[in-house]
Amino acid sequence: MSASIDLRFQDHASEGVRALAATLDPAVVNEVVGEAAATVYQQHFIAREKSHSPNSHYYGKAAKATGYQVVPGGVLISIAHVGIALHFFGGTVKAGKGISRATGRPTKYLTIPARDEAKGRTAADFDSLIILWGRNGPYALAKTVRTQLSVKRNKNTGAVTVGSRGVQGGEVLFWLKKEITVQKDPTVLPEPAIVTRAASRAILSLAERTWQRSTPTRGRTLDQN
Repeated sequence: MSASIDLRFQDHASEGVRALAATLDPAVVNEVVGEAAATVYQQHFIAREKSHSPNSHYYGKAAKATGYQVVPGGVLISIAHVGIALHFFGGTVKAGKGISRATGRPTKYLTIPARDEAKGRTAADFDSLIILWGRNGPYALAKTVRTQLSVKRNKNTGAVTVGSRGVQGGEVLFWLKKEITVQKDPTVLPEPAIVTRAASRAILSLAERTWQRSTPTRGRTLDQN
């Protein structure tokens, strides 16, 4: 986000006005704008997580990865979280350009979460996944199928009976795709107008605090001489 704010004062040698003008130096203003804007982005991600991905914490991680930096002429808001830019701008992602965390080799398939527990995670975060194959090759990664056994011993004869307590696993966690197209979604980020209003409120609050500190008369406001 880049912000340019032009404030003009009619300075009649007032000590309070001079102090206010010094405080509203562009460098100080940009710090205030950056903090306010970053907070809006963080709150937006936290709210979005509650409605979109409460189990994966994807947007919660995006909130933690959001920060700001003062740059020449304004403020830069950074979101160092994979996928946010893709969701915002949209686009097509193809396999084969990344490195698998599990094998260290170039990936041949994209892993698309099939269940809530897989959202915001990668295949390397799970142990013992199996590949499901179809006519055209692998199509999914699933949990390993495990059979729980029960062992019972007859008190009278000493005979041991082994039975099945059921089968666990087998759920598909990821679909395997050569490429995917993500539709553009501007709502992944807060509306610019909301960010601008928050920044403006922060600047006015700074100005008011500065004016009150530099003006000994109690109750004096910015529009008073």
